[in-house]
Amino acid sequence: MSLLFESIRISRRAPLNLPYHQERVKRSQTRLFKVKTPISLKESIHLPSYLDDGEYKCRITYGQKIHKVEFSKYVPKKVSSLKLVFHDDVDYSFKFEDRQLLNTLYNQREACDDILIVKQGYLTDTSYSNIVFWNGEQWLSPTHCLLPGTQRAKLLREGTIRIEAIKVADLGNFAYAKLINAMLDWETAPTIPIQAIV
Repeated sequence: MSLLFESIRISRRAPLNLPYHQERVKRSQTRLFKVKTPISLKESIHLPSYLDDGEYKCRITYGQKIHKVEFSKYVPKKVSSLKLVFHDDVDYSFKFEDRQLLNTLYNQREACDDILIVKQGYLTDTSYSNIVFWNGEQWLSPTHCLLPGTQRAKLLREGTIRIEAIKVADLGNFAYAKLINAMLDWETAPTIPIQAIV
């Protein structure tokens, strides 16, 4: 079985949204490895002295135990267009290191910056983020996302977004989309016009 990983945003030398990452680690370790005492992310993250007050990514690779903790300067990916790609059997319900299928789908993006994966007619995720759509009144997250992200969980709990099943045919009902993940909070998430999803 592939190892899993968590990408945790470090800002001003503090890990963000750690309880949401811990929830996912606990769920993954319990389901996949039958671990009774999940690893503690709080105890596992020791910030190197060279980290300044900027934005960093902490990547924790784990299985039954932690295999590696790495830090890197975070550089946001510029995304202004999405290509619809279709795959009815894609499954990424756990954050596995093995992203071979996702990478194969990403390579179908053609001239677009990223992809939006369609599974059995329903919109799911991009190659690296959850997505939410603005219908003029509220922001909606697809029910059929491939991986329920930590930022998505936070925004749902806060009431900023809500869940709805969204089909490809529904795209015309929306004006904009936002890409969210652990490194992209609500304020910094790229906003994409619906016309840029092709």
